Amino acid sequence: DVYKRQVVHTGTGIALAFAGLSYMSLAWAAIAGTVTSLILAQIMRPAGIPWMPGLKGIRRVLSFGLYMTGSSMLTRLGTDLPSLIVGKTLGISAVGLISRGSSLIEIFERLVIRGIRPVIMPYLSAKQRSGENLGQPYLYAVTCVTGLAWPFFITLALLAEPVVVVLLGSKWTDVIPLLSIWALAPSIAALTAFEQDTFVAAGAVKRFFRLQTYAIFAHILVVVASAFHSLEALIIAFTISRLIRISIMAPTLYRLIGIDVKAHWRAASSSLLVAFITGVAVFFSTLLPSISPAPVFAELGAGGLAAFLGWLLACRITGHPLMNEIARAFSAVQRRLSAH
Repeated sequence: DVYKRQVVHTGTGIALAFAGLSYMSLAWAAIAGTVTSLILAQIMRPAGIPWMPGLKGIRRVLSFGLYMTGSSMLTRLGTDLPSLIVGKTLGISAVGLISRGSSLIEIFERLVIRGIRPVIMPYLSAKQRSGENLGQPYLYAVTCVTGLAWPFFITLALLAEPVVVVLLGSKWTDVIPLLSIWALAPSIAALTAFEQDTFVAAGAVKRFFRLQTYAIFAHILVVVASAFHSLEALIIAFTISRLIRISIMAPTLYRLIGIDVKAHWRAASSSLLVAFITGVAVFFSTLLPSISPAPVFAELGAGGLAAFLGWLLACRITGHPLMNEIARAFSAVQRRLSAH
């Protein structure tokens, strides 16, 4: 369903763009993708499930939807507001730098977090319905996410120059010093990557909405205050905002799932050495161009390979739980190939 929707979405957008619809091709592509999902959902629905929703339990559904929609709107406000403020205070060129930088910072969110989220929510909800405590599953998720995120962002910070030149072009080199600082904010965010999913699975949507309101309000205040100084101050403000958010969300989350700050830190601490070893491997790869000059593509390739091998070695040495997940995935692929 997901792949078919994406094919329709992408194909429609490209076709309409070639037909001369310009920016409207993106809007029509989104509509085509949504309609495709609706049609496929009806065709592939399990037997016994009606094709039209009923009114039973509508009050609970609307209440849930109201708080979830409000939380999503607040998240979008916190994401888009910096560009609006920066445009007024630091100029349009600064907006461009923020936009290009965020496109790189959000790679991990798009490729990893959004890929896991459709699975983690049903998983945590099933645990909650069966009466199990959500603390251990949440802490395991923290261990795995930080084991991926921290090496990724330390690699991004160390390889900022080749990453920017290859992915954005040489005209955007002003993003490089910002990226090295910016990588700290999402690294902190990895500690609570699935906080919303956990609140929802535990049936605490209303509490999450209230805390989200406080966190976004604090984020706006910090961003506004920093945007009158410089882009560097704004990037530092993103990190401060993340720390404030954790201080707002964590106490309630801890009580909700029965953990404390020590357990949270222990879950993440195993990823520190993984990130350090990965960073060392990448750092030594960055020394190669000074010894033997190489094209920027080769520099990025060498750094990426060093990061991957360093990460694998670090996971193996430390016995990080991600090694178990890698082994399971490898076994699943082997079984599927042997079945064919």
